[in-house]
Amino acid sequence: KQSAVPLAFLLGGLAVPVIALTVGWRWAFALAAVAAVGAAFWLPRPRMSLAAQRAVTRLRPEPTAPLVALAIAFCLAAGASASLGAFLVLSAVSTGFSSAAAGLVAVLASACGIAVRVLVGLLADRRGGRHFLLVAGMISVGALGFAALAWGSLLHAPVLFIFGAVVAFGIGWGWNGLFNYALVQNHPNAPARATGITQTGGRLGSVIGPLICGVLVEHVGYTGAWAVSAGEALLGAGTLLLGRHM
Repeated sequence: KQSAVPLAFLLGGLAVPVIALTVGWRWAFALAAVAAVGAAFWLPRPRMSLAAQRAVTRLRPEPTAPLVALAIAFCLAAGASASLGAFLVLSAVSTGFSSAAAGLVAVLASACGIAVRVLVGLLADRRGGRHFLLVAGMISVGALGFAALAWGSLLHAPVLFIFGAVVAFGIGWGWNGLFNYALVQNHPNAPARATGITQTGGRLGSVIGPLICGVLVEHVGYTGAWAVSAGEALLGAGTLLLGRHM
């Protein structure tokens, strides 16, 4: 399920050379809308009624401060990662890639993101715990990817740019599923409350991050924007470790 986001980005990147540059970008949106409506009919029904869920779930008071810290961490890390979806292709074109090649860079980065999310999920089923520590490590490695994107944009170095895209997207944005899994493990008595608080931070970051990145691109260029994203990711990793120990 968590691979849906990079899969959507992969299809978007693939749509650039296949659809947008051949029959027009409007057809890409039209086909995506038709596919979304069709997929809605395949959604599975809940296995348990709402009344039964309420009967099973019994909330117990839990500290809010650690969840707020995790929400802030999620906000920072998601803000950096969401900027990839908005500006990676445009940044690649600015670095020197053709529009078609930039779309293929997005496809490669997205494929790595899908693979990492699935692999991390498989490993989580075999690991005993300390999942948040791994999440913080992945976000930190993602910061290195953003730094490589910044240098690649500055030097117009295609190889360095591709490396940064793969690392930032694959590892730096491959932790979402593991984060949610660790959260539910640590808050088994109130998983919905814990998820609600942290997801608020994540969604907020996903909205604000690209807006900030766009302003930075307008004023300081892609190099500065990716450098700030690297700083966001590092702050997110540090805040996550802080929340983990609260």
